[in-house]
Amino acid sequence: MWNFLKKDILVLMRDRTELAVLLLMPLILTAILGFALGSVMGGSTDAIEARIAIVQEDQVEEGSERFIKGLEGLPSPAIKELSEAAQTFNPTSIIEEAIKGTDIYQISHLNIEEAEEALRDEEVVAILTIPKDFTYKNVK
Repeated sequence: MWNFLKKDILVLMRDRTELAVLLLMPLILTAILGFALGSVMGGSTDAIEARIAIVQEDQVEEGSERFIKGLEGLPSPAIKELSEAAQTFNPTSIIEEAIKGTDIYQISHLNIEEAEEALRDEEVVAILTIPKDFTYKNVK
């Protein structure tokens, strides 16, 4: 093992450019990344905030009721448990909580015309449309 190490050191010492690259490259790379990412690592970046318009076309209660009506024919304990779960399940609120949890986005509830106008006026950066029957299709 020592013979291999001795050979590699001798080869490295003969080639001065390879030795310079080996020693200087980490220092140069550290300096470049330090300048480029210094503000990010220091925490002095500007806060990113974006407004999102949510257009609610879905009727949560209606979707839950449709699901519960489709449970006919199952044993009554299963119907009871699934009914309770369907009434508390709201996929729209889950999406909203996920968006709010990032501290980047602000949510506005608008209808489609208001949302498109806000997007044109650059008051919002995106429109999230919750389509009709969203709850019913996602409860299943």
